[in-house]
Amino acid sequence: MFKQFVTKKLTGSEEFKNTGDKHFSVQEFWSYGFSNLNFNVLRGVLAEFIVLNALKDDANKELRNLANGFDISYNDHKIEVKCCSYLQDWGEMRHSVITWVGLKADDLYSNSKTKLGPDGTIAYEADIYILALFTHQDHTTSDIMNMQQWCFYVLTRERLREISGNKNSLDIKKLEKYGETPVSFSGLRMTVDTCFCEPNL
Repeated sequence: MFKQFVTKKLTGSEEFKNTGDKHFSVQEFWSYGFSNLNFNVLRGVLAEFIVLNALKDDANKELRNLANGFDISYNDHKIEVKCCSYLQDWGEMRHSVITWVGLKADDLYSNSKTKLGPDGTIAYEADIYILALFTHQDHTTSDIMNMQQWCFYVLTRERLREISGNKNSLDIKKLEKYGETPVSFSGLRMTVDTCFCEPNL
């Protein structure tokens, strides 16, 4: 069995090799392939990056690990970030319905280690769930890099299980029904830290 690749963090200045008289870098590749931060798949990674920077002072040292069933390790706790947006980049006819999905994540490379709950279904892998929402609803003034256009719902695993009914998805109407209110980027770290005081975490 082949071992998983060891990943090192790139700076962007690295250049591709054996290209003759052509010179192009990782930074140019990133700019070419990943400039559309509104693309729904990339937006999820962006949400992780935003949360990481809200929580950690040394976030620039972190490297995303796709192999885990969670996104961020913070103070010895597992944090999962999910993202939704009212706006999409494909010119939708109406605003998207806000529903966070994939809350019960499998380990990408280690499915045999995926945890099962008492009922035999996939368990929630993380300790804390951050449901990120890009709140802006006008394409003409949308700025996904503006933290004032984001908000974040923070739930412990037990609270998520209670509100969702132990499901793999959760919509914003249920959150509001249960009295959950979002926090801003600046308040995210304090809110997460407060969760550590709760029992069974």
